[in-house]
This record gives sequence, C-alpha cells and structure tokens, in this order.
Amino acid sequence: MSKMNLKFPDAIILVRRLPFWFYTGGYPALYAGIQAYQ
Repeated sequence: MSKMNLKFPDAIILVRRLPFWFYTGGYPALYAGIQAYQ
C-alpha cells in the first residue's frame, strides 16, 4: 500500500502528460508506464 501512495502523485503527472506523449509518439513508453502502475 505504501508503494501505491508514493506512485499516486506520479500517476496524476502521467495523466496530465497524456497529450504530450501522444504528440511525441511516445505511446509505447506510456503503455509501459501504465503497466508498471498496475
């Protein structure tokens, strides 16, 4: 649970950067990041 609490703010940053990832064609890296949080 402590790990989830530490990652939660990072998840918010990740979501806020979604447009940036799509515009730069970084979907594979984004997908890998999502898998890491699950």
